Amino acid sequence: MLAFEESSGAIKLTGSFFSSDNGTLSVKLADTTCYANRLHFTPCGDSKFKATDRTIDLQVILDDRMFILNIKNISGETIRVDEVFFDFAPSTFNPPLQARDYRQLIHSRDFETVSHIKPVHLPGEFNDDDPESGMMTVFSNDTTRHALLIGTLPPYSDAFCYISARHESLHKEGLFGLRIRFEFRRDLAPGMELSTSPLVMIEGMRGGETLEKYGQMVRNRLMRSPKPVVTGWNTWDYYAGAITRRDMDENIATLKKVFGQKIKYIILDEGWECLWGVWQANWKFPEGLEELCRRIKADGYIPGIWTAPLMVSYFTPLYRNHPDWFVSHADGNVHLTTLSYGTMAQLDITVPAVQDHLRRIYTTLKQNGFEYFKVDFTQMIMDAERFHDTQIGRAKIVRKVFRIIRESIGEESYLLSCGGPFESVIGIADACRISTDIHNYWSMIAQNIRCFLSRLWMQGTIGNIDPDFLIVRSRETTEDPMLNRRLPIRPRAKGKHWNDGAEMTAEEAKVLALAVYLIGGEMILGDAVGKLNAEGLAILKKVIEPLATPARTMNLFDPRGQSYPILWAKRENDDLVGFFNLTDEMMMQQIDLAFLDRRFPANAIDFWSGRIVSTDRCFQLSLPPRSARGLIFPHAD
Repeated sequence: MLAFEESSGAIKLTGSFFSSDNGTLSVKLADTTCYANRLHFTPCGDSKFKATDRTIDLQVILDDRMFILNIKNISGETIRVDEVFFDFAPSTFNPPLQARDYRQLIHSRDFETVSHIKPVHLPGEFNDDDPESGMMTVFSNDTTRHALLIGTLPPYSDAFCYISARHESLHKEGLFGLRIRFEFRRDLAPGMELSTSPLVMIEGMRGGETLEKYGQMVRNRLMRSPKPVVTGWNTWDYYAGAITRRDMDENIATLKKVFGQKIKYIILDEGWECLWGVWQANWKFPEGLEELCRRIKADGYIPGIWTAPLMVSYFTPLYRNHPDWFVSHADGNVHLTTLSYGTMAQLDITVPAVQDHLRRIYTTLKQNGFEYFKVDFTQMIMDAERFHDTQIGRAKIVRKVFRIIRESIGEESYLLSCGGPFESVIGIADACRISTDIHNYWSMIAQNIRCFLSRLWMQGTIGNIDPDFLIVRSRETTEDPMLNRRLPIRPRAKGKHWNDGAEMTAEEAKVLALAVYLIGGEMILGDAVGKLNAEGLAILKKVIEPLATPARTMNLFDPRGQSYPILWAKRENDDLVGFFNLTDEMMMQQIDLAFLDRRFPANAIDFWSGRIVSTDRCFQLSLPPRSARGLIFPHAD
């Protein structure tokens, strides 16, 4: 769909439903901007075109529907390459794109911003303005269902890609166009080159169709096969930093009794270390990490561990003794971040000594016996400005961290990226977190399920997806009086939710459980399992074995799809359809089950109760607020 006109230097979008004849390409350097439409391009090979500006050569490469821009420094001095822009103004589209007719999938660069789908002309539930979509996006027409996906493909360059709508008017209710921005922010030495990631545009009759095609393209270009989906238990959500060795021993005994070998991994999260940056066992683990791993393996499980490799407490000898190991602001002052665990500096991974330091940490943890590594908080280094090596682009910084960790722990170990930007870690990590943190609050459940829906295409494509923990503790599912450590009580607020509103009910826990089960990603429990009652354990037992194939979203881009999503999973002996109401109002919706390709009327089985439910192909479904229903349709004998 992307074409290049050498005579004018224009980029063209040549789709059946999305067409623009005069897109502009520009390269922003530190002191000037180079515009392709002011240069003279000449062919330099099959589907390759080259032009020269004062200090750089530009080469446009069109390869199997992909667009790549290569930049070479032809001057005698180091230059700064900040950004590359592909701009399609609203006036260049034929037919024009009316903002009120479209909705957009916002795919955030990492998990810190909520990924969701929103009308192009309106702010989303979790943002107040036009957010940029990282790595990929989809624009879908509400009436025709025609959709356009824009995204990058592996191998990813050292620039992040962002896509956004460009509005012709400030009220944003008129025509819109597109902007694609590659963020390098790096130096380029004389004679050196850099490239954008391969850029692809996919047109389809429906948004889901474009996601499937894009996922296949990503999968075909990755060199690593996905590892089996992980089941496990993690210490964080219930115990947080208060976890002790005794707590772990008690939970392992309960897990073994209740679930047997259906659980594979036991993961020690935050709270085991002396301080952030001092990755040694603290006073709560007096026997040490090696003995803990032996105990976990003796019980038939695989030990895992959490780390935040770049974070270092401001009050450690490591920070005091190595002032040149840490990233800085633009003015040269150290870049400090205040978190729940105090003031943190962040290691500069471009410093060779820091690279050796990380290798020692992860080689030691591997030698201790850990085989699952959860790596957290790496995305926060993107807020820093100054690094030791100025010739590394933004996306390559975190990629360098994960490559060092992978080399240290080996290909056989399981590596989870918790927050690392997707373009930095895909192809290195075995799994990526796809949502914000979960806790036992409805506000966070409804928020995170939006992320699940937007990133479901990733399961089995980039490896495995991690929806954070499956938790079910509520007043109905445990007699434990302390569902959480003491937390502030506050009402729900607009925007990203963090422990606001009321703690969840058992029915709301079932909504989370059904969603986590249907997406087919990692299944990591996060409750103190021994404190759950029969009702809580029954929910977990129903979903503990992951699906072999993830569900499909059936109404992702429909106007009501974010509030009332429908997921369909094909299982070995039946079809499971999940219906969700993520709102605070009663849902009445006409359902058409034509996609099941079966005769109706048919008997279905309620997922939770096991009761028989008679259904027609089309029927009226009523769902209470904050609820979900799963219907099982057995295959004919």
